[in-house]
Amino acid sequence: GNLVSINWLIEFPSNSNSNGAIVSGLPFNVAATQYSGTTAITNFGNSNILPMINYGDNTITFRTYSNTTYTNADMSLKFHYGWGVYTT
Repeated sequence: GNLVSINWLIEFPSNSNSNGAIVSGLPFNVAATQYSGTTAITNFGNSNILPMINYGDNTITFRTYSNTTYTNADMSLKFHYGWGVYTT
């Protein structure tokens, strides 16, 4: 089949870099026309976080619900537990 289910626990190191936070190395590239992602637990307090499993790639980026990118500095010393399903 072409359906991939993933889950993760990411603990981000201390970082002051202003580039967008990205996690790479998903087992397969996502289909060329699909985003996917969901979140279970974070230690971001009242902030909303939306992981985006990026289409045509094997990466996850992190966005706010107002569609801005979380940077490496934003993610510094945070953890993120989540899961997602995508097609290849």
